[in-house]
Amino acid sequence: MRIISSVLCCGLVPLLWLVAGCGADGSERTGVAVESLEWHQGAKLVAPEGTKEADFGVSVAIDGDTAIVGAPSDDGIAENAGAAQIFVRKDGVWLPSQKLVASDAEATDGFGYSVAISGDIAIVGAPNEDDQAENAGAAYVFVREGGAWKEQQKLASPKPEFIGSFGTSVAIAGTIALVGASREDGLGFDSGAAYIFVRDASGDMWGLQKTLLPADGTSSHFGASVALSPEAAVVGAPRDNAGVLVSVGAAYVFDRAEGAWPLDSKLVADDAAEQDYFGISVAISGDTAVVGASGSDAVVENAGAAYVFSRVEKVWTAQQKLLPSAPEKFGSFGMATSIAGDVALVGTYLSGPNVTGAGSAYVFVREGEVWAEDHRLLASDGADADYFGGAVAISAETALVGAPGDDNDKGQNAGSVYTFGSLFASGTNGAGGMGGAGAGGFDGAGGAGATGAGPNQGTVGDDGVTMTGGCACTAVGRSEGLEGVMAAVAALGMALVAGRRRSAFNARDRRGSSSDRAARRG
Repeated sequence: MRIISSVLCCGLVPLLWLVAGCGADGSERTGVAVESLEWHQGAKLVAPEGTKEADFGVSVAIDGDTAIVGAPSDDGIAENAGAAQIFVRKDGVWLPSQKLVASDAEATDGFGYSVAISGDIAIVGAPNEDDQAENAGAAYVFVREGGAWKEQQKLASPKPEFIGSFGTSVAIAGTIALVGASREDGLGFDSGAAYIFVRDASGDMWGLQKTLLPADGTSSHFGASVALSPEAAVVGAPRDNAGVLVSVGAAYVFDRAEGAWPLDSKLVADDAAEQDYFGISVAISGDTAVVGASGSDAVVENAGAAYVFSRVEKVWTAQQKLLPSAPEKFGSFGMATSIAGDVALVGTYLSGPNVTGAGSAYVFVREGEVWAEDHRLLASDGADADYFGGAVAISAETALVGAPGDDNDKGQNAGSVYTFGSLFASGTNGAGGMGGAGAGGFDGAGGAGATGAGPNQGTVGDDGVTMTGGCACTAVGRSEGLEGVMAAVAALGMALVAGRRRSAFNARDRRGSSSDRAARRG
């Protein structure tokens, strides 16, 4: 087992702050020589059968043309029982497909607090489910057959505990599922655990393969976030002391190793500080992992940060520390992270232009070994306390950003999800969009990437207006496929500020303060 610390190379700092122009909201845009993407806001998704104060968008996941959105406070079955909504993209248009609920749904289960999808399998966490013990939690596996989704199996902790919060986080890659239980006491009070489940050859049953645990019995909240690739599992522990005397956070990487899942590396930040909450979110794609630290004070107090690690010849090393170009006090950048190939998406849900908690999300693109900020995404109709960026997911040319506090026609705090599509600023041989697909663009049209000459877009938002930056960096379409499967989106605790209802799935805590100063489970 190796302990890997992140290192910020001095030469990378100027690249993250190089200004090329202004976006539609006047925010700075980076302009380094990377394959620049254009991001356009597409449809705004709401739950067709949603309810007020449902927190729709507190979790999101996407795989190709299918997306799943969690609404853990949905009251359709019972108060705060929760739900998840499947959307399917057809001919470039996102359409609601099916609302998922637990077969044994009860009030305050929080079903939908975490979601993940891989192909025709989806998994939904319900960390307040009470079947085996109060708030012991559960996770539900759904499979798609003939276009319809049905519940296949309910997963539970092999050692259910009072406020164990099994289902705080979920991830799936093929026929392997990973479920976090951040409040279980396996090695000590709130030390946490995570569980690997595998589907059998019949395709009908899921069985426990491995129990993953932190290094010691401190209250690390191991399992607050999870991510999974075909060959590795990443588990966030945002209160881990990482070998020091205070809580700074850590992320654990486990190697699949034919089902043995030994601990490979323990990732920590080399500039770790108390209550950074490093590990509050994790994401993995191939040989690259991203770890969020929403409490980092690197720029300003609690502005947040995210750290990129890469695996070279089976060794994980720190690659870069990511910071937003517009850091804000208490912005919580890193509360949500996602990665697909050479593109990463990081949410900062408490930030936003001129309003507290409107939120934003940042796109970073890797060129060689350097990650540079490419765009800052904003909701075109962003408002105070929408918490846009509280959940993020990215897959190929599409990004999803959750705004669980959004008020819409379903009611106050009903929540929504914003879709964004990307193109390369320029392309070759008609190759537009990420991965070099010939039919680039959000709606399947060739778009700027296919026609070859596109501007550097600034911020997306403000009624969807696209502003061009001052520097027109060019790039070419790529032909290589995206590595790995972005199979998980970290389950994120969402703080509802004063004057807004704290949902029951966040409020039922008898154990004291939370690890992420948001929901009790992180």
